Amino acid sequence: MYKPFRTVNEQVQILESRNLIVGDDSSHYLRREGYYDIINGYKDLFLDNKPQSPGQTDHFADTVTFEDIYTLFLFDRNLRFLMFEGLAKAEAVFKTACSYCFMGEHRTETNPYLNVGNYDQSKTGSANKLINAVFNKIRNNNDGNHPKKEKDYIRHCMISHGGEVPLWVLANDLCFGQVKWFFQVLDKDMQIKISEEITEIYRHTRQGQHEYKIKTDKLQRILNRLVFFRNICAHDERLFCAKYDNRENESVFAAINDLRFFLDKDDYIAFYRRFLRLLRGIKHKLPDQWARLHESMGIRHEDELMTKLEKYEGCQTSSAVITDPENTRNKP
Repeated sequence: MYKPFRTVNEQVQILESRNLIVGDDSSHYLRREGYYDIINGYKDLFLDNKPQSPGQTDHFADTVTFEDIYTLFLFDRNLRFLMFEGLAKAEAVFKTACSYCFMGEHRTETNPYLNVGNYDQSKTGSANKLINAVFNKIRNNNDGNHPKKEKDYIRHCMISHGGEVPLWVLANDLCFGQVKWFFQVLDKDMQIKISEEITEIYRHTRQGQHEYKIKTDKLQRILNRLVFFRNICAHDERLFCAKYDNRENESVFAAINDLRFFLDKDDYIAFYRRFLRLLRGIKHKLPDQWARLHESMGIRHEDELMTKLEKYEGCQTSSAVITDPENTRNKP
């Protein structure tokens, strides 16, 4: 078999044969989390860089322990938790902006998102697929045959308001990817209005300190990244070294920077500080892997982290951010 079943004891023996130092607790963690998720997911930073013979199995560098790999595993899990929280907030803001702009333009029309004429006419094929998906969501709340899929807030609109379901209500039942899809098939004018609304939210968040304009193509690239990393977080997949579309600049650190456009200033600074605390912890625990780790996350230079915090806070901070991110002013 390609991957024959191995008992936990056999898994430990395999790791030891590959030069990994395995402690007493390793069996416990392998039983709880699984060999594949821990070892296959996070081994790369710990392998011996010496050339291997063809067909030779992985060989860990001297002094590497199972605890080292599990430490990276836990770091990535905590990074996913942090990112998912920020992404959920960004998703809510984007849904609100889309609903506000679109329904404001079609305020006299019932369920205008079901009218293909309200989308880019060069994208009617994709728009019709979206309309069908949305219509099915509404239908599932109206025929009584899908109790597990029914949402009280949509069913209330269907029954009490003659089938009218405003987009700001329906959006709660749409995933981030579906709302991104909705944005993609809108005509250019509506995309610009939504981009301007996000720009205004960002400008207000920055209290007028930043006049950055988020253009439509920029917003599209941001959405692609955020939805990609949101799905990674939701499915508990490896995050720290993931790249959207396998592009080096489409990293998790790029997505972290994107969140500033959607989160309130104080909220984003608190989020970013928590990110720095995670980095401080992993740098202390895995100093030998630190350089490769932050490079794989899309962080070009360690000083870049401090520079961005200064920019977001609008004040000067200590250059020792990663050593101790608490040594900064304006603590949230």
